Amino acid sequence: AIEAPLAELTRCTASLLDLSISLASREVADPRLPLMLIEDLFDARVTSECEHIFALLEARRSSLLTLVGASANSKLVMLRTCNDLLRRLSKTKNTNFCGRILMLMAYTLPLSERSGVNVRGVFNMNPLEVEDVEDKVAGAEGAGSDGCADTGSGGAKDTE
Repeated sequence: AIEAPLAELTRCTASLLDLSISLASREVADPRLPLMLIEDLFDARVTSECEHIFALLEARRSSLLTLVGASANSKLVMLRTCNDLLRRLSKTKNTNFCGRILMLMAYTLPLSERSGVNVRGVFNMNPLEVEDVEDKVAGAEGAGSDGCADTGSGGAKDTE
């Protein structure tokens, strides 16, 4: 299964995920089973494959919501899985994927979840520093290829 193409991996994962959700919703298996399965798959796959597997989770989010609500331990597995995946991703290269993960977490985990609440009441007291983008753009346009300001004709200043 490791050499299987991505389409075959996605199809097999979808079947396995549907089976585990069905067993968990009928109380034949532990409600954490689908989430633990996804956690193991995310750990074993590269991030590009994880993005395709994550699409399966998004398609089944309503059934996952019932499973997460059924068990407190399911919430922890979901939170750990998403946080581990977010830690592996680049904040600059995988911004869409990170946003999709955060949206799924916001959809499935309640707002009163301890991990999403500022329990200690700590907040940032440092003043906000805003950089002026127009000054940077104007400075970059006046700079030559060597980073020096363009002085016009051969570096000589006009004295008129």
